[in-house]
Amino acid sequence: MQICRTSENMTDLETLSTSLNLLGAPAGPWAALQRNGALLLAIPADRDAALRTISLYQPQRPLARFTLRLIRAAATLRLLPRILPSLEHKAPPMEVNPALPEIDLSSIGVLLGSPEHETRRAISSIKTSSGWEVVKISFGEQGIRNIRREADTLAALGGGAPGIPRLLGFHRAEHSALLRMPFLTGAPIPMGHAQGAISLLTNWISAENFSPADSFEEWPMIHTSISDIAPGHPILAWLRQRMFNPVIRHGDFARWNLIRQSDGSLMVLDWEWAAPRGLPGLDLVHYFLQDARLVARLPDLEAIRRTADLLQHSDCASYLRKTGWCNHPFAMIVASLAFKQGAGHQENRAILKAALEFTSHGRFS
Repeated sequence: MQICRTSENMTDLETLSTSLNLLGAPAGPWAALQRNGALLLAIPADRDAALRTISLYQPQRPLARFTLRLIRAAATLRLLPRILPSLEHKAPPMEVNPALPEIDLSSIGVLLGSPEHETRRAISSIKTSSGWEVVKISFGEQGIRNIRREADTLAALGGGAPGIPRLLGFHRAEHSALLRMPFLTGAPIPMGHAQGAISLLTNWISAENFSPADSFEEWPMIHTSISDIAPGHPILAWLRQRMFNPVIRHGDFARWNLIRQSDGSLMVLDWEWAAPRGLPGLDLVHYFLQDARLVARLPDLEAIRRTADLLQHSDCASYLRKTGWCNHPFAMIVASLAFKQGAGHQENRAILKAALEFTSHGRFS
């Protein structure tokens, strides 16, 4: 692997090579795990480091989970070189120095972000004198802005609410940025388990006064997405009349971004799209709807109906009352889909149109 000019159009190998160079990794081999032809993990030889790197990947489909269990077992037995191909990293003569703390160079492993993401990024596990850390690396101007925003949000929240990780540092390099957080260990959240997530979101409700919907930063994105679809005009008028209690908004509150720690508490990862003061309900909808769409693979209308049914359970109904949504789960689904579409986080136009057509029959009145 050779270092290259960083940009949003980097290949997998270029992204990996540059990530390793940023961390000061020496020349040497890493075991490579691929998914659908794309490079996913670069796993170091050290057993503890290998297991930490593998744990960065949290697949949801049964076959992928089974494959990862086999990879983890092979790493435990130090058999990875026998079952996975090797990638040889060729470190450049001059290392890029983003003023990171001293790193145990045998500990560095890398998970590459999806090539479908809007910017190139990677996540690395490293060990410093203070313990294990996770380093998020983003490339290009947009990637730097995204990770800068995440660092600013974590710094603003400052660990003042449950479930929010500490920010250990933010570092700039020439064409990239790095964000450091503690390496959090714990169990994944099984599909269908939502009580802890609902409790956490309830704790994120602020003590502020209720505010009009159009005073929140999500409103322009919601308005733009809905106004382009004819059935959306009545619900926009309805939303403008509503008052809501501000919350901490995560922006990608999916089950695979949560882990349960040994004491039972939840920690939430990946704060790239978060806001300290956001419109309530968007995260709760996203939690259910992502499972229905991406894991259960339900058709759009069925995913909407399943999510609406879950939102009417007692724990969710209490959250809806406290935040101002009351008994209007379908309107909350529309708002969540419209926000993600308008923000460019997810392609939602088809399912948003289906939700608007469904709610246009008096479902939000």
